[in-house]
Amino acid sequence: VLDRRPEPLLDYLEVLPAELAAHPLEDRWKSVHVRKVVACNWKVASEAFAESYHVIRTHPQAMPFSGDVNAQYDMWPGVRHVSRMITLLGVASPQLAEQDDELIVRALRTPGDKTERPRSATPRQFSAERHREHYSERFGVDLSGFSDAEILDAIQYHVFPNFSPWSGVGQPIQYVWRPNGNDPETSVMDVMFLQPLAEGQERPPAPARARAASTPSVAKAPSKRLTWAEQREWEHMETAILAAEERLAACQAAASDPAIATRADELAARWREVHEAHDAVDRLFARWAELDAKRAELESGKG
Repeated sequence: VLDRRPEPLLDYLEVLPAELAAHPLEDRWKSVHVRKVVACNWKVASEAFAESYHVIRTHPQAMPFSGDVNAQYDMWPGVRHVSRMITLLGVASPQLAEQDDELIVRALRTPGDKTERPRSATPRQFSAERHREHYSERFGVDLSGFSDAEILDAIQYHVFPNFSPWSGVGQPIQYVWRPNGNDPETSVMDVMFLQPLAEGQERPPAPARARAASTPSVAKAPSKRLTWAEQREWEHMETAILAAEERLAACQAAASDPAIATRADELAARWREVHEAHDAVDRLFARWAELDAKRAELESGKG
């Protein structure tokens, strides 16, 4: 039941308006809007984006230039609804054995920029300055007063229960998570980019909202008897799942090999194999559930 007497929105947002004062919404325009139906409850989807510890498993290719587990998490005394996470870019993950300065520069280089890094500048300092110049020219705004963190880092706020605006210039992202009707097993996620608007520039029209392909979920079994082939498939399903899980474990071990921790291309290739193996396990479990449902209907006399 919704609160019939909610507190004013400005009061509910607490510290957020002051935190985002340097990036007023009237100076932004929505350049991207993507919506996707995700195969999990909206609270699960939200929590998946509330920390940086997942980087090593989900997108390890970012580890050479992202501080991941060194992310800073902030809460304010007396603040009930707002928290913040800051993840540094331009530094290597502390989970790697060493930092490759030139790899950081290559990874964060803006399109077409071939400027050499002076040895007096750290990769983070150099990347932030190059991004500052790039975005200033691209957006037609003066970014000289913005810090390296505002230019480069992932500065993500969370407003309870389902809104996550990002601050800064380089990553102007907004997340929103919502229930998908009355289905507790799926949810709707919106991702938007709010880019800076030059002073005096006419606001471009908002783009059409794109709808990404929905994440597949377990299909509901149709009401019909198992065929001979389906019966054979059901009988061997547990063996197939065990084999698929063994392959997944082997792929995960290969992707976690310290010998390739700083080789971005090899890391990406091995984690692609992990994702493919994980998808194979999910497909087998989904198929098993479908066949079990058919068998249950048959045994209950409904088939």
